[in-house]
Amino acid sequence: MNILNLTTAIALLSAPMASDEIKPHALYQPVALPMVCQVEKAPKINVRPMTANIRYDKSKTSAELSQLKTSTVSPYGLGVDQTTGGLRHDQPTIETTMRFLIQQDSRSGSICLSYDTINVDIKLQPKIYIAREFNTGRCAREVLAHEKKHVAVDRAVINKYAKKMGTAIQQAVNKAGALGPFPAHRQDEIQAMMQQNISSALNSVTLALTNEMNIRQQEIDSREEYDRVGQYCEKNARRAFKAQHRHRHR
Repeated sequence: MNILNLTTAIALLSAPMASDEIKPHALYQPVALPMVCQVEKAPKINVRPMTANIRYDKSKTSAELSQLKTSTVSPYGLGVDQTTGGLRHDQPTIETTMRFLIQQDSRSGSICLSYDTINVDIKLQPKIYIAREFNTGRCAREVLAHEKKHVAVDRAVINKYAKKMGTAIQQAVNKAGALGPFPAHRQDEIQAMMQQNISSALNSVTLALTNEMNIRQQEIDSREEYDRVGQYCEKNARRAFKAQHRHRHR
């Protein structure tokens, strides 16, 4: 009697109540994992040195050319009166554009950002001035050849530093990877930060480019080179000097 009652009690306790039944599919409910940002593909990096054809201006006087800004220093030093037979103007400009790859989580709306394409154009628009007084015969040819040496240096330097810029950008991109996840409303803010990241990577290379360009241009404007060109332009220089002298004493 007691054994039967005990067995019946155990059976009653072991039977699940209707309200406590566990539905089998509840054990397999999917768990929402957090969004993980990864670089889907390597970005394209294009650094392009671009040089326009040389433009020429032979309309200005030597005195007018002397007033134009130049990046080199006279090899004759201060206090030496000299005339300007030619001048080259060729300051490089650097333009950067980029596109971004955006991934968005369909559940949370969060986004990941990475670089898609980065374009850097290094542009030269060379212009050579030859003073009116120097635009004759052998003198004009020697002045022109001298100024073309400056343009050739500019082109060589930007070609050299285009490769360095590409390396600097690649390193910055690799270090940044994919950014996020971020709320979608921060997209413009994060893209601005990514643009600044590339600009910072280019700054030191651009500074080195400008420095080397100035040094190599100064090497062309040596006293020996000025004297060599000057021997073909002595009459032209005297005419220009007299013209400047008359202008000063009017």
